[in-house]
Amino acid sequence: MRLLFNAVFTLFITLSLLVLHACTWKITDTASDTSAVSQQLAKLEKLKGRRSPGVKTFYHVDLDIYKEVSGSRWNDLGAPYLVEFPPGKVQIGVVFPKIPYIYYPEVEFEAKPGHNYWLTWVCAPYPYVVIVDALTSRVVALDTYCAVCQKLIGLKISPDNECLLKRIQPPWMKPDETTHWMGWYQERTNQMFRDLCRAAEQDIKIARKRLGTLYTLGMYGVPQDTVLGNFWYTSDLDDLKLGECEKELTNSPQKYQLKSGYQPLIKDW
Repeated sequence: MRLLFNAVFTLFITLSLLVLHACTWKITDTASDTSAVSQQLAKLEKLKGRRSPGVKTFYHVDLDIYKEVSGSRWNDLGAPYLVEFPPGKVQIGVVFPKIPYIYYPEVEFEAKPGHNYWLTWVCAPYPYVVIVDALTSRVVALDTYCAVCQKLIGLKISPDNECLLKRIQPPWMKPDETTHWMGWYQERTNQMFRDLCRAAEQDIKIARKRLGTLYTLGMYGVPQDTVLGNFWYTSDLDDLKLGECEKELTNSPQKYQLKSGYQPLIKDW
């Protein structure tokens, strides 16, 4: 029994150390890494005290360096809370904080040398991933696939734009307003599908694969259609037409449809 206890304890300590080690990534360009360059690394840190995600995927566009947390695409266990990297254009992928797992958020921004940034969510009124300048507490980049989010550039992070814990709804929405909340919830789902469609039509590979899976398996109310599933898996960029994806979902005969009529606006902070 004592030997078993010691083995379990040792395994627990080992796993804990591995998780702690994974909480920080330091990424350098080995071809040009010098002490001077190292001192100019930018930092991206999970903003504490909010519903902030860890970094699921990291891609340095300028240096063509890619890193991803192992495991399921929808599991951020072990996702680092801090990433240090050379300045330049980077793309960050995160895990959406609550089901349905329709859409995989990403954000792209230009990191300045030696600059510190925060990674978090804003509720406007749907959860969108944002990059925040740590010096000014203002948003400098938002969810890549959100068509209406650019107006939030410069937004100051505060409790007023934090999504509530249980339902990820905006703080100005009262939980007992059942009709309003249900409309918001449906529209939040609609918005996730729109963003997924927009990403897929821009030839974002992970979005196309996700859309193909939804059609192939008939998930989250999307009608099962192996032809459309195969289209999103294999089609050429020239075959993608803006607006077709949303049109297909809107005309779906199944229980899920993109419906208009309830359109919560982004709050004017």
